[in-house]
Amino acid sequence: MSVSKKTTRQLLTLSSLAAAFVVSGTAHADTFYSTTNARGISDATTIWNTVTDGSGSPVALPTSGDTNTWVYDEGSKNSDNDNNSSFLGGTLVLEGAGSTIFLETGTMNNVTFNGGRFEWRSNFDTTTLSGALTIASGGAQFTANGSGKNNARLKTDVIAGDGVAEINYADGRGLTLSQNTTTWDTSGFTGSFDVSNKRSGDDPGEKGFLAFESSVSGATFSINLIALPDGAGSRFGAFKFIDGVNVDLTEMNLIDNTGSLLHSFGAGTYAHSDVSASYGDYFITSGTGTGTFTIVPEPSSLALLGLGGLLIARRRR
Repeated sequence: MSVSKKTTRQLLTLSSLAAAFVVSGTAHADTFYSTTNARGISDATTIWNTVTDGSGSPVALPTSGDTNTWVYDEGSKNSDNDNNSSFLGGTLVLEGAGSTIFLETGTMNNVTFNGGRFEWRSNFDTTTLSGALTIASGGAQFTANGSGKNNARLKTDVIAGDGVAEINYADGRGLTLSQNTTTWDTSGFTGSFDVSNKRSGDDPGEKGFLAFESSVSGATFSINLIALPDGAGSRFGAFKFIDGVNVDLTEMNLIDNTGSLLHSFGAGTYAHSDVSASYGDYFITSGTGTGTFTIVPEPSSLALLGLGGLLIARRRR
């Protein structure tokens, strides 16, 4: 029996969500939903309900030790004036593209994106997850409030899922991902980070970046750096090298301002000095420039390369 692409996508989504629930230990826990007049996830006014349409029983904000799932659904966009520094719910799920949460420095447990967006309101805000960050097939967006000219840091020990995380910043600012404690497991994330520049109308060459503050070993995900047209030039999504940090990737792709593939890096390890001459618009470095990324192609890609070599060898015979 064949399975359609749509059915496969739905199964992957359910699988990713189920994985997040297991991480938070909520095998028999309840699920609550944001109401249509939702303001902030941690606002003093009750926004949570036992049913999706708000006709059920109101639910108070979670407290420490909570193991329930809290679904912030599409269309629930909290006010920019709300303080969402921390949320104690066992697993927070952002469901749908309209689910936007404005953040300040604070802590959360498990967070699952199946659509939805995090926007940090102030420069150098840090959000710390004590559990896992899961990016399901509906994807995620990470950005800064307004013009995108705020740096932000997201700390977690686990990144999982198979979706696309869109990183949108501007003016040399960006998102830095870091481990929370002494462990760092990204082996469950098989999606991609797509990095672009949020702010239009700025000088050509302006960059918004993604950086890793902790090394990533065991390549399972890819990064796409995207240029967008802006007047006479382009503005860029960039990768920022951090001293002493190496990031293993399955792919690092550069996309030009027409949406076409400009370059895909082959297997090997690259420092800023290796890429700056030809592709400097897509990269930023800090410190002494000892940061690197390493391309480790997926086994299927290696198999194709091996097959290609075999065919060439046969032709030469």
